[in-house]
Amino acid sequence: MYFRHTPEIWQDYPQLAAMAIFADGIDAHAAVDDRLAGYLAHAEAAAGASEAALPPIQAWRRAFARMGMKPTQYRCASEALLRRYRRDRVLPRVHPLVDLCNAVPTR
Repeated sequence: MYFRHTPEIWQDYPQLAAMAIFADGIDAHAAVDDRLAGYLAHAEAAAGASEAALPPIQAWRRAFARMGMKPTQYRCASEALLRRYRRDRVLPRVHPLVDLCNAVPTR
């Protein structure tokens, strides 16, 4: 498997940090509650403040603005998930892998 971005992405966003994850053996019965609790504890701690004050969210908003998008109209996944967590104090459970992928950006 190969994963790459076009050279233009790296030219426009040299500070981009990209990665790909390969996971094997994760099924619908994988136990992820302990890991989710750790990530969501960070989300709980941040829930009292505005997402816009968090440095990672500020970076995403700058990137979205550079792309010509309105950052408060089109929110990055981290911001959208933090806002949802602040509102509901829970993230929807879909599948253990998806649940982890949704929880990681809230940190």
